[in-house]
Amino acid sequence: MGDSANDFMHEEIILHKSWGTLSTMSLERNSRMRSLSLPLFILILVYLTGCWNRVEINDLAIESMLGVDLADRRQIRIIAQIVNPPLLTDSSPGDPRDRETGQAYFVLTQEGSNPSECSSKLQEKLSRQFIVAHRRVVIIGDKLARSGIQNVLDHLSRDPGTRLDTFILVADHMEASRLLSTPDYLEKMPSEAVREIEHSNTGLAIDMKDFLLMCATEGTAPVAATIRATRKGFELSGTAVFRDYKLIGYLNDEQTRALMWLRDEMKKGVVTIDSPGTNKKISVNILRSKTKLKPSIQNGHVHMDVYILTEGNISENNSNLNLFNPKNIEKIEQQTADQIRACIGQTIGFAQKQLQADIFKFGQIVYKKLPNEWETLRYRWGEEFPKTEVTLHIKVNIRQIGMLGQGLELKEEEIQK
Repeated sequence: MGDSANDFMHEEIILHKSWGTLSTMSLERNSRMRSLSLPLFILILVYLTGCWNRVEINDLAIESMLGVDLADRRQIRIIAQIVNPPLLTDSSPGDPRDRETGQAYFVLTQEGSNPSECSSKLQEKLSRQFIVAHRRVVIIGDKLARSGIQNVLDHLSRDPGTRLDTFILVADHMEASRLLSTPDYLEKMPSEAVREIEHSNTGLAIDMKDFLLMCATEGTAPVAATIRATRKGFELSGTAVFRDYKLIGYLNDEQTRALMWLRDEMKKGVVTIDSPGTNKKISVNILRSKTKLKPSIQNGHVHMDVYILTEGNISENNSNLNLFNPKNIEKIEQQTADQIRACIGQTIGFAQKQLQADIFKFGQIVYKKLPNEWETLRYRWGEEFPKTEVTLHIKVNIRQIGMLGQGLELKEEEIQK
């Protein structure tokens, strides 16, 4: 029993020493924590001070759309469309020009030797801080585009407030100022109308990032959508083609659709053909399309094989064809493919002979697929592109014909089986 008691007391002494050591370590740790807490507390206070450089929205002038024109004496004119917040929430329908409450925007114009100078002078006209972070659209006037837009692009790309998803367009044979002063019947802000038109996938949609990349890419001529004013708003009218930062020509609507097919950007559209054997019309609504380009070198020149697969539905049939007959569907598919081929062929010829500009990114495809050959072609691609032979392989598949095989107005004997 004595030995057990001694052992117990010995263990208790050891335990007390351990607790003492732990207590000492705990005190030292607490002391170190207290020494670190003050700097940490001060650091937290710094970050809890809030947005020290904030600007209230009531102190901002928000630009939604920018226009750039060529003024007299080689000056630059910028036209800024600025949001009028008190009237932006007005829900009155109809033409904004007829509203008693006024427009949800106003337009300011300033001329200068370059865009930076114009922006600085424009700020002097505003009681609020001018910001461009909410800019949706940039429209370049025809005359300025023809004289060169390099300084405009330099200004826009250097400004940290410029968003890369801002759409860039060219005013179709007119000044940008005319477009920025045009109201839209559906949208309170004209900039929103232009933006939604670009998002509709019915025409070419080029944003700032796309345009700058085309300017910096060898073997590619930059393009941008063209827009014009109508009585009730805006409409896309084709494509503007650039070389060395200067506008060199336009593509019409049909040529623009061919361009979108070749660039694999065709999302939706309608192809109307003559009914086989008649002058009646059949319309095919494009659902989806896929394009692949395969380059090769033949007889010392670039040869481009273009493979296009398009799927669509019959959206209108004014002919006497019975669409329940698979043979008639095959005829429509073939005639639709022939019409697409003719449209693309004409556009390729126009780009090679008249424009002499590679708007289809053929050079970029050669660079990716044939990098060794491109090393010798890159310096003379401007001469080689017009000589490029193109073979079109087009396939059209009709997926649906609608609820009718033929028109309701046709009699049984008039239907072509």
